[in-house]
Amino acid sequence: MAVPQLTKLLFNLPVGHLVDVVGRKPPLILGSILDGVGQFMTAGATSIGTLVPARLIIGVGSATGSVTGPATLAYTMDVVGKYPDHSGLLNGVIQAVGFLAFALGPALGGVLAERAGPALPFVIFGIVQLLCVPLKMLLPETLPAERRKDPGLGALRVVMDGLFATYKRLLADPRQ
Repeated sequence: MAVPQLTKLLFNLPVGHLVDVVGRKPPLILGSILDGVGQFMTAGATSIGTLVPARLIIGVGSATGSVTGPATLAYTMDVVGKYPDHSGLLNGVIQAVGFLAFALGPALGGVLAERAGPALPFVIFGIVQLLCVPLKMLLPETLPAERRKDPGLGALRVVMDGLFATYKRLLADPRQ
């Protein structure tokens, strides 16, 4: 179950770079799709050989568009930044809801798994993730148009260049 953390570790920095290049919305949408597909794959996994790839895909989706992913955090900062007099309260509410979900989610998933089998929580979460896609498509883009670039088919190159440049800077810094 911890395998997604590996891909999150590898993808958080390049996705963070991508979020500042293409905008917040595309990674939010792609992240939900990847996470949803990974959840369905997890539900259908019959061996460690089918479970690990499913969990790795969830990690990429999570690094891309989850609650703690760079796209969500950047989007949240953009929106909360419009209300500086209430930024503490807004961030507090957002974090409280997130912590509540992290606390109740596993308990609810355990109850569902106990009653209907271990695949059900993953199927439900996959459905929820995919239901979020059209909702995320309705969100306005918060990265100003003048700061966005359309990498087109070069999106992978943008991500990889961002990955190597970011890790190179981190490794060159003696404080890291």
